[in-house]
Amino acid sequence: TNQLTEAEPLFRRALVIREKCYGPDHPLLAYTLNNFAGLMKAGNRLTEAEPLLRQPLIILAKVKGTMRHQDPHFDAAMQQYGNIIMECGETQEEAKEKSRMIVLQAIQRYASEQTSDHTVSTVVIPSDDMKGRVIGREGRNIRSFEKATGVDVIIDDTHGMVVVSCF
Repeated sequence: TNQLTEAEPLFRRALVIREKCYGPDHPLLAYTLNNFAGLMKAGNRLTEAEPLLRQPLIILAKVKGTMRHQDPHFDAAMQQYGNIIMECGETQEEAKEKSRMIVLQAIQRYASEQTSDHTVSTVVIPSDDMKGRVIGREGRNIRSFEKATGVDVIIDDTHGMVVVSCF
């Protein structure tokens, strides 16, 4: 127990340093928070460990959403969060629901930046003549393209540019 008491201020200092160096949404901060929660759990301070695991899940859910492969850190953090909730006396179903709510919160928090990054593209058109060809007579080309691809083509008065939206 003495070692746990000594480790707590070191973890708190590491959290401050990591957040300053890497920012509040960096995976290294999430790993440190997760480890700090493990320390709280080892000291049988489950009610303090549970909130510490929320932030890493949100951070890692964002990272997981931007990566093309499964993140083992996210899965481990989710498992640890569920275990702590169950040890606090909640049922497995309640633990799963709380975990789902955290992932949902992460999705809502980061959805707008991910959505715009991945669903809207701007295409540079070399001339207004080419823009006219893209539009076609009475917009036929645009309608055909939209129907065939399922995207929206937005053409405004901006010179030399067409926006394609898959939203």
